[in-house]
Amino acid sequence: MICQSKKPTIMLEIKDVSFSYLQQNIPVINNFSGDYAAGESILVVGDNGTGKSTLGKIICGIINPQKGMVSVDNQSLSKLAPKKRIHIAYYINQINQLQFLNSSLTAEIRSFEKLSGRSFSQVTYNSFFLPPNLDYNPFELSVNQAWRFSLFLSTIINPKVLFVDEIPSPTNERNRSVLKELLESRGRDKRVTFFSYQRKIDLIFDKVIYIK
Repeated sequence: MICQSKKPTIMLEIKDVSFSYLQQNIPVINNFSGDYAAGESILVVGDNGTGKSTLGKIICGIINPQKGMVSVDNQSLSKLAPKKRIHIAYYINQINQLQFLNSSLTAEIRSFEKLSGRSFSQVTYNSFFLPPNLDYNPFELSVNQAWRFSLFLSTIINPKVLFVDEIPSPTNERNRSVLKELLESRGRDKRVTFFSYQRKIDLIFDKVIYIK
């Protein structure tokens, strides 16, 4: 008997995607394609201005490509309303405070609970090295704390595809611990996870995309 290994399920498909901003003649993203399986983690490496953020926003359906298509589980993100889309694909801005809407950590958490229909985990919250006082103002968090809080909020939604745009300090011990834990937990949950940074990080990723 010949046993064949089961092929991984393709969750995210990007096909011939191109995008350019109005003031630019040269595309920021040009004929980019890729298939990503459930549970995979991907690191996107490139200098500032090479298109990492643009790629992330296209993957998560925030901006539509001028050419090509992006689908998750054979569903086109461009046809979904934002509140439905973030359950499928969620983008974390490199300026984390831009995504905060409330004056306390509690209020931010409650917003995500209402959006997702899921309760937050106090154990997970504690593991992200965040202030014990949930009345704390998120706009007063340090850069590293704001980044970790943004990652924590994404665990409440637990989207199928997550794109984290830039890591403030991957050598920071707490950041590194949270990054590793998030990659492992999302891998077990069969979620696709993207992180972007200017150079290769000494952590295990299933794939690395180099953007020039």
